[in-house]
Amino acid sequence: MMDEGMDDQLELEDQVEQQQQADPLSGHPYLEFSSESEAAGRCAKLRRMHVGGHWGGCWPSLETLGETARAREFIPIDSLWDRLFELLHMSSYK
Repeated sequence: MMDEGMDDQLELEDQVEQQQQADPLSGHPYLEFSSESEAAGRCAKLRRMHVGGHWGGCWPSLETLGETARAREFIPIDSLWDRLFELLHMSSYK
């Protein structure tokens, strides 16, 4: 029977292997830094950073979904965000 420490080590190795398979940049020559360098620390921080989801919307889409009233609770008419939504759907060739 394997001890708890051995199980943890095998699990950690499996996780590292899965991350390397899922990460196409793992082992890329451009990202090879000395492990003690500032660049390695910055690179590791950026690669672990969660960017989050971004939302893009438009008034016609919100109207179709029946969510315009709810969106107006936090995006007032003639606000900067309202104008941005309108600009998103203007042709850039006008």
